[in-house]
Amino acid sequence: MPARCRSAGPTTCRWNRTGSGGHYAADARTFAKWGVSFVKADNCHHPDLPPPVYYGNMSAGLNASGWPMHFNLCEWGDDHVWTWGGSIAQVRRRLRRGSGSLMPEQQQPDAGAAAA
Repeated sequence: MPARCRSAGPTTCRWNRTGSGGHYAADARTFAKWGVSFVKADNCHHPDLPPPVYYGNMSAGLNASGWPMHFNLCEWGDDHVWTWGGSIAQVRRRLRRGSGSLMPEQQQPDAGAAAA
């Protein structure tokens, strides 16, 4: 199963590699051409927009590609991803890497989770 990890912003979290920011649909078409079936998007260097907007744009690009891809978004829980993430992606990550503990709000169930 080919997979790709992207960033919602113009560069990735590490090593300043090119992210998907600003060209979500073009990246989605490329992933479809490559046969990618899993896409994870990190929140690093994200645009100055609400996360549901830029992750929604990425999701729309993936859906429009015509190729089935599993979408995993990483939003860190800063903007209550459990209230909107289920309508955009199959998986939502709410915990920052290396944070060492779960904050109470991150322990709440995903009220917006889509049925599998």
